[in-house]
Amino acid sequence: MSEEILPVVDESGRTIGQAGAFSFYPTKNLGAYGDAGMVVTNDGDLADKLRLLRNYGQVDRYHYALQGFNSRLDEIQAAILRLKLNWLIEMNGRRRMIGEYYAQSLAAYELAPLELLEGSSHVYHLYVAALPERDRLREHLKAKGIETLIHYPVPLHLQPAFSSARVVGDLPVTLERAGQIVSLPLSPWLTDEAAEYVVTAIQDFYR
Repeated sequence: MSEEILPVVDESGRTIGQAGAFSFYPTKNLGAYGDAGMVVTNDGDLADKLRLLRNYGQVDRYHYALQGFNSRLDEIQAAILRLKLNWLIEMNGRRRMIGEYYAQSLAAYELAPLELLEGSSHVYHLYVAALPERDRLREHLKAKGIETLIHYPVPLHLQPAFSSARVVGDLPVTLERAGQIVSLPLSPWLTDEAAEYVVTAIQDFYR
């Protein structure tokens, strides 16, 4: 626990807090065939509490210590994940090759290139680029048979669910980036030829 007695729960890969949460949603780098996830911690008491919470708060049959949930990972999803784990390093390596190729090839056009800390690397769950004339570019790529997506197009502070949240200022950079970001095709199965086709199509657009 920190000095302020506040637990720190980290989402996904950084895991610098008391607990780290990993998603195994089917589209993730290590994905199950259905909803799945994992929490890691080196705090024994917290681990015990999490085990209770994932199974309705049940201590033993018909006895409940907490108001919990049905968050159990079923055996089929666990078996799938254990099998796919054998190829995770290889698959992430392939993602990294494609992501780095995009970054190098599109450096002249990106408005907000990704900066990595020394000693760190990217596993490119997505390749999200901030590119000028995003919407026209997407139409251009679509005409060439290239699918793109916009992940999380509406900033959180504009979501009705968070309308009561305190926001300082108008967040102009957030709004600007929301109108620029686009996810380019990326998966371990994307061929070199396909990646080159994407890059060439983008370069043609900006000529």
